[in-house]
Amino acid sequence: MARHHRKTVVHREHPIYTPLRRGGVALACVICIGLVFYAGKASQEGVLPPYDTSLDQLQTRIVALETERSVDARALAELRDALADSRGSIDELERELAFYRGVLAPESQSSGVLLRAPILRMGSAPGWWRYQLVAQQGGQTPRSGKVFYTGELQVTFWGQERGAPRHYTLSDLDPELSADALTMNFRYFQRREGDIVLPLGFVPERIELALQLVKPVSQSVNSSYSWREALAESSIPLAIEGT
Repeated sequence: MARHHRKTVVHREHPIYTPLRRGGVALACVICIGLVFYAGKASQEGVLPPYDTSLDQLQTRIVALETERSVDARALAELRDALADSRGSIDELERELAFYRGVLAPESQSSGVLLRAPILRMGSAPGWWRYQLVAQQGGQTPRSGKVFYTGELQVTFWGQERGAPRHYTLSDLDPELSADALTMNFRYFQRREGDIVLPLGFVPERIELALQLVKPVSQSVNSSYSWREALAESSIPLAIEGT
């Protein structure tokens, strides 16, 4: 049986390479340990604490309450507007009813054309007044509703200014009027409204009305009312526009 002879190979290492190799191995071990350490630390830092959902729930509740409050405020505003509109409609109906009651009052049933007492209401600024003037047909006749009246109404305010008598026409006091007289065209009645501004120092005492009819016949209708009478009439609500 043949024998195998083992050969021994001897490697000679340079005296410098052996310490370098050993140092490299040690350095690699240190680097590996450092990487493992920092990786573990980073993984621990990357773990977030448990999420608290109660904050989201609270925020959601706040938004819901704010929305509910906004909706309630809007609904309340709409309700107030609706009530104001309803009240306005009622006031308008009451004004219309009061006006027609005045037109049909027993003292208004005389024949011919009548000039009702002016109605004056104090405005929002000193010296400002809201006025209402009404011309109407009198008592019922066979021709009622068939006659159309046309004419011009002149209004004069008499009073005292700095201790002396003074008068102003309606066109002097109403900034919206350009003519000296109001044109009137009516079958049953007509109302004219506007605003006057009394001059500083002028104290009104009476109001004179002069209606000069040209149709159906030429006729003059004159009336005079004290300023106090006009203020007393202001307790009657202003009527809506009508002819």
